[in-house]
Amino acid sequence: MSRSVVFSSVFAACFIATLSHASACAPKSALELKATDNAALQAYADLELEAISKPFGIDLYFCSEQNIQIERIKVDATMPAHQHGMNYTPEITSMENGNFSVSGMFFHMPGLWQLEISVYQVSNADAPPMLFTLDIKAQ
Repeated sequence: MSRSVVFSSVFAACFIATLSHASACAPKSALELKATDNAALQAYADLELEAISKPFGIDLYFCSEQNIQIERIKVDATMPAHQHGMNYTPEITSMENGNFSVSGMFFHMPGLWQLEISVYQVSNADAPPMLFTLDIKAQ
């Protein structure tokens, strides 16, 4: 089954997220992440959600008209209302074109989760990371 079919089915059944269509650098099923002011990139997440308390993955796509090289990223998810995060540490794998695949994501309870992505640039190691978020309501 393709990711877009899995995503469409799961999105309708289990999860509600802020929707915005992806640009040409990401699949059409990807969701745009909200960026902080210092972000020189656009970020998109293609989610592979199944249900609460089941591991899932995310493919992250970063787009820019500038030639920005990403050194590394950090990924986490928290529940702001409960002031805690996931019980697991996700594994991040670099893909081609400066994109990343994240496995081992795990929402262990229903409610509002905030996906948090920190992006560190190669050429600007002293700069604070670019931050991106996506709110996901797990039901």
